Amino acid sequence: MLIEQVEHWVKQEAMKYMDTLRRGISRLLIKQI
Repeated sequence: MLIEQVEHWVKQEAMKYMDTLRRGISRLLIKQI
């Protein structure tokens, strides 16, 4: 099913986004200290 492929892709993209977001927040926190 196409819907299943889209859901899988969305999950992958969300994981990448969250990972990038965490790294960005970590960098900001390190700069603040």
